[in-house]
Amino acid sequence: MSKLIRAFFAAEIDDRLRRELAAVMSDLQRIDAAVRWVAPENLHWTVKFLGDVPMTSTGEIAGAAKEALEEHAPFAGTVTGVAAFPDARRMRLVAARMEDGGQLGAIRDIVEDYMEDFGVPPDGRAFKAHLTMGRVKGSRGIGELAEALKAYEGKGFGECHVEEVVLFMSELSRGGPTYTPLARIPLGGGATP
Repeated sequence: MSKLIRAFFAAEIDDRLRRELAAVMSDLQRIDAAVRWVAPENLHWTVKFLGDVPMTSTGEIAGAAKEALEEHAPFAGTVTGVAAFPDARRMRLVAARMEDGGQLGAIRDIVEDYMEDFGVPPDGRAFKAHLTMGRVKGSRGIGELAEALKAYEGKGFGECHVEEVVLFMSELSRGGPTYTPLARIPLGGGATP
């Protein structure tokens, strides 16, 4: 039996956006709220979480994604702010949002259809393009954090260009997850390991 790995598809961000979002996280961390912040190098737009899949299937999974996305052109979205997700009253995440005309959601839907062949069920919920910056772990400081987030809700962070989707392996540890790219699937066709 092949080793199982946690895997997901994501779109990476450029260094400029990574630096800007890291500065926002640094500012928000001064509040000392019960939030586990994402390491800046791990920031990405999640497309589809696959869960546990056999390591030996990753080539086939990447091939299916390549086939699924060969007709989908690269696109740009506008990063439109950082806010509580789903909202300040029920905050589970601190996340950046992207207005992309539904492009990332369309990619998720296409990939999701192809992943059913690998035993990965559909999410069954509407897709909202977001980039997780922190996960709420308790109630300490959350009111103050919600208030501080108001300064970033409408802040523009410019364009984010999505030219490929990456199949990542996620290895969990006490120090936080490590994400290893397994395959890069350029939008419009092609796949590179």
